[in-house]
Amino acid sequence: FTFALLIIYVGFSTILGTIFGKGFFPNYSGEEEYIKEMIKSQTLDSATLVRFVIIGLLSYVTITSFAVFIGTLLRNIGPSIPLIIIPLVLLSLVALYIYVGASYYYDNIESAKEYLEIGNNEMYNYYMEMANSYESYVGIDNALQIFDPFYIYGMIMNTTFGEHIQISSPLFTKQVLSNICYSGLFSFFGALIFTHRDLK
Repeated sequence: FTFALLIIYVGFSTILGTIFGKGFFPNYSGEEEYIKEMIKSQTLDSATLVRFVIIGLLSYVTITSFAVFIGTLLRNIGPSIPLIIIPLVLLSLVALYIYVGASYYYDNIESAKEYLEIGNNEMYNYYMEMANSYESYVGIDNALQIFDPFYIYGMIMNTTFGEHIQISSPLFTKQVLSNICYSGLFSFFGALIFTHRDLK
Protein backbone atom coordinates (compact mmCIF):
# COMPACT_ATOMS: atom_id res chain seq x y z
CA PHE A 1 0.00 0.00 0.00
CA THR A 2 2.79 2.43 0.95
CA PHE A 3 4.74 1.48 -2.18
CA ALA A 4 1.63 2.25 -4.30
CA LEU A 5 1.27 5.64 -2.58
CA LEU A 6 4.94 6.37 -3.26
CA ILE A 7 4.51 5.62 -6.98
CA ILE A 8 1.43 7.88 -7.11
CA TYR A 9 3.34 10.65 -5.30
CA VAL A 10 6.32 10.39 -7.67
CA GLY A 11 4.04 10.35 -10.72
CA PHE A 12 1.99 13.31 -9.50
CA SER A 13 5.13 15.33 -8.68
CA THR A 14 6.63 14.57 -12.09
CA ILE A 15 3.44 15.62 -13.88
CA LEU A 16 3.22 18.89 -11.93
CA GLY A 17 6.91 19.61 -12.49
CA THR A 18 6.51 18.97 -16.21
CA ILE A 19 3.40 21.15 -16.52
CA PHE A 20 4.73 24.15 -14.58
CA GLY A 21 8.26 23.74 -15.94
CA LYS A 22 6.97 23.45 -19.54
CA GLY A 23 8.74 20.14 -20.04
CA PHE A 24 11.93 18.59 -18.78
CA PHE A 25 13.89 21.57 -20.13
CA PRO A 26 11.77 24.58 -19.13
CA ASN A 27 11.68 27.59 -21.41
CA TYR A 28 12.67 31.00 -20.12
CA SER A 29 11.16 33.92 -22.04
CA GLY A 30 13.53 36.58 -20.69
CA GLU A 31 16.55 38.01 -22.45
CA GLU A 32 19.29 36.94 -20.03
CA GLU A 33 21.11 34.03 -21.67
CA TYR A 34 22.88 32.97 -18.47
CA ILE A 35 19.52 32.34 -16.76
CA LYS A 36 18.46 30.05 -19.61
CA GLU A 37 21.71 28.11 -19.29
CA MET A 38 21.39 27.92 -15.50
CA ILE A 39 17.84 26.56 -15.72
CA LYS A 40 18.87 24.00 -18.34
CA SER A 41 21.93 22.91 -16.35
CA GLN A 42 19.80 22.19 -13.28
CA THR A 43 17.01 20.41 -15.12
CA LEU A 44 17.12 16.64 -15.32
CA ASP A 45 16.87 15.08 -18.76
CA SER A 46 14.21 12.38 -19.11
CA ALA A 47 16.69 9.45 -18.93
CA THR A 48 18.27 10.73 -15.69
CA LEU A 49 14.84 11.43 -14.21
CA VAL A 50 13.62 7.89 -14.94
CA ARG A 51 16.85 6.42 -13.50
CA PHE A 52 16.59 8.57 -10.39
CA VAL A 53 12.97 7.54 -9.80
CA ILE A 54 13.80 3.84 -10.25
CA ILE A 55 16.74 4.11 -7.82
CA GLY A 56 14.52 6.00 -5.37
CA LEU A 57 11.84 3.30 -5.44
CA LEU A 58 14.39 0.50 -5.08
CA SER A 59 16.06 2.37 -2.20
CA TYR A 60 12.68 2.63 -0.52
CA VAL A 61 12.30 -1.16 -0.78
CA THR A 62 15.82 -1.61 0.64
CA ILE A 63 15.13 0.71 3.57
CA THR A 64 11.79 -0.99 4.28
CA SER A 65 13.36 -4.46 4.10
CA PHE A 66 16.15 -3.36 6.42
CA ALA A 67 13.70 -1.76 8.88
CA VAL A 68 11.50 -4.87 8.96
CA PHE A 69 14.58 -7.08 9.39
CA ILE A 70 15.84 -5.01 12.36
CA GLY A 71 12.34 -4.91 13.87
CA THR A 72 11.98 -8.67 13.49
CA LEU A 73 15.44 -9.26 14.93
CA LEU A 74 15.05 -7.05 18.01
CA ARG A 75 11.27 -6.97 18.53
CA ASN A 76 11.77 -3.65 20.32
CA ILE A 77 11.04 -0.31 18.69
CA GLY A 78 13.35 1.71 20.98
CA PRO A 79 16.75 0.43 19.85
CA SER A 80 15.42 -0.35 16.35
CA ILE A 81 15.01 3.31 15.41
CA PRO A 82 18.67 4.38 15.82
CA LEU A 83 19.87 1.05 14.39
CA ILE A 84 17.88 1.85 11.25
CA ILE A 85 18.54 5.58 10.89
CA ILE A 86 22.26 5.74 11.79
CA PRO A 87 23.49 3.22 9.15
CA LEU A 88 21.39 4.93 6.45
CA VAL A 89 22.87 8.35 7.25
CA LEU A 90 26.42 6.97 7.55
CA LEU A 91 26.22 5.16 4.20
CA SER A 92 25.25 8.41 2.45
CA LEU A 93 27.93 10.45 4.24
CA VAL A 94 30.67 7.90 3.50
CA ALA A 95 29.63 7.92 -0.17
CA LEU A 96 29.77 11.73 -0.18
CA TYR A 97 33.26 11.83 1.37
CA ILE A 98 34.71 9.19 -0.97
CA TYR A 99 33.00 10.65 -4.05
CA VAL A 100 34.52 14.07 -3.32
CA GLY A 101 38.00 12.53 -3.02
CA ALA A 102 37.60 10.61 -6.28
CA SER A 103 36.32 13.78 -7.99
CA TYR A 104 39.47 15.65 -6.90
CA TYR A 105 41.55 12.88 -8.48
CA TYR A 106 39.78 13.15 -11.85
CA ASP A 107 39.78 16.96 -11.79
CA ASN A 108 43.53 17.09 -11.15
CA ILE A 109 44.19 14.54 -13.90
CA GLU A 110 42.24 16.72 -16.34
CA SER A 111 44.19 19.83 -15.29
CA ALA A 112 47.49 17.93 -15.65
CA LYS A 113 46.54 16.88 -19.21
CA GLU A 114 45.76 20.48 -20.14
CA TYR A 115 49.15 21.72 -18.92
CA LEU A 116 50.93 18.81 -20.63
CA GLU A 117 49.35 19.81 -23.94
CA ILE A 118 50.73 23.34 -23.68
CA GLY A 119 54.14 22.06 -22.52
CA ASN A 120 54.09 23.41 -18.95
CA ASN A 121 55.87 20.53 -17.18
CA GLU A 122 56.02 22.30 -13.82
CA MET A 123 52.24 22.66 -13.54
CA TYR A 124 51.77 19.18 -15.03
CA ASN A 125 53.91 17.67 -12.27
CA TYR A 126 52.09 19.73 -9.64
CA TYR A 127 48.65 18.50 -10.70
CA MET A 128 49.85 14.91 -11.11
CA GLU A 129 51.21 15.05 -7.57
CA MET A 130 47.85 16.37 -6.37
CA ALA A 131 46.05 13.62 -8.30
CA ASN A 132 48.26 10.91 -6.81
CA SER A 133 47.38 12.07 -3.30
CA TYR A 134 43.70 11.26 -4.05
CA GLU A 135 44.26 8.10 -6.11
CA SER A 136 43.31 5.76 -3.25
CA TYR A 137 39.79 7.23 -3.25
CA VAL A 138 39.11 5.95 -6.77
CA GLY A 139 39.22 2.25 -5.87
CA ILE A 140 37.07 2.78 -2.78
CA ASP A 141 34.64 4.87 -4.84
CA ASN A 142 34.25 2.09 -7.41
CA ALA A 143 33.63 -0.44 -4.63
CA LEU A 144 31.04 1.78 -2.92
CA GLN A 145 29.07 2.10 -6.15
CA ILE A 146 28.38 -1.62 -5.80
CA PHE A 147 28.28 -2.18 -2.04
CA ASP A 148 26.58 1.04 -0.89
CA PRO A 149 22.92 1.02 -2.00
CA PHE A 150 22.64 4.73 -1.15
CA TYR A 151 25.75 5.86 -3.03
CA ILE A 152 23.79 8.07 -5.43
CA TYR A 153 22.36 10.13 -2.54
CA GLY A 154 25.86 10.83 -1.25
CA MET A 155 26.94 11.79 -4.75
CA ILE A 156 24.01 14.17 -5.19
CA MET A 157 24.75 15.87 -1.84
CA ASN A 158 27.98 17.09 -3.44
CA THR A 159 26.17 18.63 -6.41
CA THR A 160 26.69 22.38 -6.48
CA PHE A 161 24.15 24.98 -7.58
CA GLY A 162 23.95 25.01 -11.38
CA GLU A 163 25.66 21.64 -11.82
CA HIS A 164 23.84 19.14 -14.02
CA ILE A 165 23.07 15.84 -12.29
CA GLN A 166 23.85 12.75 -14.36
CA ILE A 167 23.57 9.06 -13.52
CA SER A 168 25.70 7.01 -15.89
CA SER A 169 24.49 3.64 -17.19
CA PRO A 170 27.20 1.64 -15.31
CA LEU A 171 26.44 3.45 -12.04
CA PHE A 172 22.70 2.94 -12.54
CA THR A 173 23.20 -0.79 -13.14
CA LYS A 174 25.42 -1.16 -10.06
CA GLN A 175 22.95 0.66 -7.84
CA VAL A 176 19.95 -1.33 -9.12
CA LEU A 177 21.76 -4.63 -8.46
CA SER A 178 22.98 -3.41 -5.07
CA ASN A 179 19.48 -2.45 -3.91
CA ILE A 180 17.92 -5.66 -5.23
CA CYS A 181 20.56 -7.81 -3.49
CA TYR A 182 20.24 -6.01 -0.15
CA SER A 183 16.43 -6.11 -0.31
CA GLY A 184 16.55 -9.83 -1.06
CA LEU A 185 19.00 -10.55 1.77
CA PHE A 186 17.10 -8.56 4.38
CA SER A 187 13.77 -10.05 3.28
CA PHE A 188 15.14 -13.61 3.31
CA PHE A 189 16.79 -13.38 6.72
CA GLY A 190 13.86 -11.43 8.16
CA ALA A 191 11.46 -14.16 7.01
CA LEU A 192 13.83 -16.82 8.34
CA ILE A 193 13.91 -15.20 11.78
CA PHE A 194 10.14 -14.70 11.75
CA THR A 195 9.42 -18.36 10.98
CA HIS A 196 11.43 -19.40 14.05
CA ARG A 197 9.71 -16.97 16.42
CA ASP A 198 7.38 -18.22 19.10
CA LEU A 199 4.36 -15.97 18.56
CA LYS A 200 2.29 -17.18 21.53
